[in-house]
Amino acid sequence: MGEGVNGQLVRADDETAFDLEERLQILTAFAGGIVFEFDGDGRYLRIWAGDTKLLVRPEAQLIGRTVVEVLGPSLGEKFRAMFRRVIETSTPAALEYSLDVGAGRRSFSCQARPHRRRNGRGLTVTLFVRDVTEQKELQAKLVQHERLASLGMIAAGVGHEIRQPLAFMQSSMEVLGREVGADAPPAVRESLANVENGARRIGAIVASLDLLRPRTDRVMRPLDVRRAVEAALDLSGNALEGRAHLVRLLREVPLVSGEEGELCQVFLNLLLNAAQAIPPGDPVHNAVTIETSYRGGAVHIAVRDTGVGIPTGIREHILEPFFTTKEANEGTGLGLYITSRIVESHRGKLEIESSPGNGTTITVVLPVANASEKPEPMPEATTAIRARIQRRRLSVLVVDDEPRVLESLRLVLDGVHRVVTADRASEGLELLREDPSRFDVVLCDLTMADTDGIAFFEEMSKMKIAHRFIVMTGGAFTDRAQQFLDRCVCPTIDKPFMIDDLLALLESVAQRRAPS
Repeated sequence: MGEGVNGQLVRADDETAFDLEERLQILTAFAGGIVFEFDGDGRYLRIWAGDTKLLVRPEAQLIGRTVVEVLGPSLGEKFRAMFRRVIETSTPAALEYSLDVGAGRRSFSCQARPHRRRNGRGLTVTLFVRDVTEQKELQAKLVQHERLASLGMIAAGVGHEIRQPLAFMQSSMEVLGREVGADAPPAVRESLANVENGARRIGAIVASLDLLRPRTDRVMRPLDVRRAVEAALDLSGNALEGRAHLVRLLREVPLVSGEEGELCQVFLNLLLNAAQAIPPGDPVHNAVTIETSYRGGAVHIAVRDTGVGIPTGIREHILEPFFTTKEANEGTGLGLYITSRIVESHRGKLEIESSPGNGTTITVVLPVANASEKPEPMPEATTAIRARIQRRRLSVLVVDDEPRVLESLRLVLDGVHRVVTADRASEGLELLREDPSRFDVVLCDLTMADTDGIAFFEEMSKMKIAHRFIVMTGGAFTDRAQQFLDRCVCPTIDKPFMIDDLLALLESVAQRRAPS
């Protein structure tokens, strides 16, 4: 609000001059802050500041002017009312405010105290001001952290509840597809494919909820980023309908190291944001362009729209959690926050170019994969996997307290392996205690009512058969469950899963040997 000159208190007149002892008291009591003296009308009388960048104007433009003239009527009148109250009651008062100063937008906390003039004629107000910008930012981050932690817990719980029915739905579709066969009418096969695609889309959306909590189970492999782009384009559905046409410029680029599902979520978020930035009504002249390129030793994936652009005043906030300019029913303010977190976890960065009325380009920049890393293997043909597995019929125990999941898994696996199911962990443990060598593989849900998968694994460890354990999870929504997944060496499979993936995992685990 005012300015210091060479660390000295600036004097406007001798009547209100502080003596040396008073000056030392002020500087000692408020080291590093700003000290102002005002009269009852809010006129600057003298100023001291340790950092002149925290002043709204140079000192010469402050001394003799009123706080209303300098700060404007809105904030200035608040100060003047506080000064008058301090003088009338001879009691201190406090105020917090934000102000554009030489150092940018800063937050301040101040305390006003009455001060008697040296000649005894009336009171002035001494104002002690502290820059609390960092403190406020830290408090805001802590609030955001708490909100995200709570949201992560809710998301994990919701995700678990969705994954359970989705798991038996996908298993049932596998059975239906097997029964229908290639001789089914085209309309039937097409309808079944549509249902399967819809289920995968639900699975991808649910999987994105996991990004609200820390993950340590990410598997990073070299991949062609265009696969993730194509998957995002498939998932974005008709988001552009009535708004814009799509332009694909997917040039061949080097492999990047990443997790394809997470990168798909990044591009899906950017595509949906681009679509929402374009008002409906003129799809011929509006476009969303997605382009891949290689330059500067990195892979660039740009999503460009011809929409309204990002207002200058909010651009610095768009990556903050819960920040949104959309209507309450259109967004949560988490899409770009999640996007930025995923990109950072891939050692990449986001570049944002925008101006109001001229559209926006958001570019994901990812490093090229290390040449020593092995590319993600392409999935084998379903018939080949099943033919290989069918050479050995395994004995499998499936433990889950959701009856429909048990039944769907039994139907899917029954023609391939010998399957025994248990809808309570205690029942499954009793079967193992009767004959620990009976089952080649134990497939157990992580979260159950009577005994969870963690306790089940510990009991199997005591029997020295933990190497046969596979944990199914619909999401870890407790610290205990997450810690188990982080440290456990046993294989895991996330619901909903593809049956071919499960069959391959069963075979792999059945071949494991007990640790010596």
